[in-house]
Amino acid sequence: METLYNFQSSCCTFFIIILHLIAHFCIFVKKIMISTEFIKQVLTDQRRSILRKDQGIKREALDQIAEKISLPHVHVITGMRRTGKSTLLRQIIAKYYNDSDFYYINFEDERLLGFKAVEFNIIYEVLIELFGEKKTFFIDEIQVVDGFETFVRRFYDDG
Repeated sequence: METLYNFQSSCCTFFIIILHLIAHFCIFVKKIMISTEFIKQVLTDQRRSILRKDQGIKREALDQIAEKISLPHVHVITGMRRTGKSTLLRQIIAKYYNDSDFYYINFEDERLLGFKAVEFNIIYEVLIELFGEKKTFFIDEIQVVDGFETFVRRFYDDG
């Protein structure tokens, strides 16, 4: 009788562990679903925001970019804060991408604080779902994401 009791006790413990694992899996799946929906909202908001941004006064650099924009390279716009980099970015989007043929991500958005480079593929999949396949990424404040270089390199290498 004692052996049967241990067997039943072991089965009961095993069953409880399985239920516990199923519950954790459901919570994990729910978090993924929520985070994907959340990312969709953030990216939609950001795209709407950049397209609503005033183009301001034409930047001299806009003409210099014309020579380089068609080259299949990663282009970086650098400069001090509040000097018009985002305005230049807006002008590039309007002039060379018809306000449509691009992806835009802004990591200065507090909703993306703590974003990890390993999660870039989630953003990429959401961007494709929302806006279709594009070849051009405009990423503002990417330096706040540790390890961003690996993502940029992978997409550059993939064409």
